Amino acid sequence: MIYIFLFYVKILNILQKDGDTLKTIDYQDLNFIDDEQCGFGSYGKIKRCTFDGKNYVLKVFDNSNYLNGKRRKLSLLSKVDVQGLYVPELWVKKNNHTNMYLSEFYDGKDVIFLDQEHHNVRIKYLKDIKKEILLMHEHGIIHADLISSNIMYSNGTVAIIDFDNCSYKKYRTDTRYVNDYSMDFIETYGIVPELDIFMFNLLTYLIINEESDYYMVRNNIWLKKYGKFNNKDGIKICNSMLLGDKNPNKDFLIDIIDETSVTL
Repeated sequence: MIYIFLFYVKILNILQKDGDTLKTIDYQDLNFIDDEQCGFGSYGKIKRCTFDGKNYVLKVFDNSNYLNGKRRKLSLLSKVDVQGLYVPELWVKKNNHTNMYLSEFYDGKDVIFLDQEHHNVRIKYLKDIKKEILLMHEHGIIHADLISSNIMYSNGTVAIIDFDNCSYKKYRTDTRYVNDYSMDFIETYGIVPELDIFMFNLLTYLIINEESDYYMVRNNIWLKKYGKFNNKDGIKICNSMLLGDKNPNKDFLIDIIDETSVTL
């Protein structure tokens, strides 16, 4: 009997080491702030609510199959406690189905609206986002979908949200659900941390140069329109976004602001 007991203790320790499963609560226990959805996420709808005195966003997936192969990963992500990374915190069950979860609510703006801020404010927030991306990578997370709506800012803070299709531990990004720019990078270099740097550099170019069309950034670079980054280091990083180098770029475009005489 003692051997059986020790065996189960060992299994329990392994499970605890890998992280407990995410706690599940009932949909009826949520208090919604309004009846309307406040936005869209990856293949789902988002609504604001409160639970146990805390503000959350509820993400509901229209197609429960989207979560196939992702549930364990999202449960493990809930253990990552890093300020600025808004990972899933609670599963929510409704009518015996669990195709929704809660994340802490962040009351901020899409980073794309930084183009309306003063130059110094833009630089400050972009540098803070860079630090958050590096922290994310230190914890072994590759977001893989750093479009503007997944990066937010407010009152001197920044946030990265929507980790549904990230890569974490042994769980990899499902390339069927990535955006076009991410897919171009993945087809060239695979799913590596530099993917997030590439996506963030595209946004940095857009915001600092006050461009209006995200999907024209690489076309502008191909035409050698570097804007505020028209210097040796800036040009090198910009050209790396054309994905023609043997190895992926590791440098952040926002760092060029400090390293050159760029005038904004």
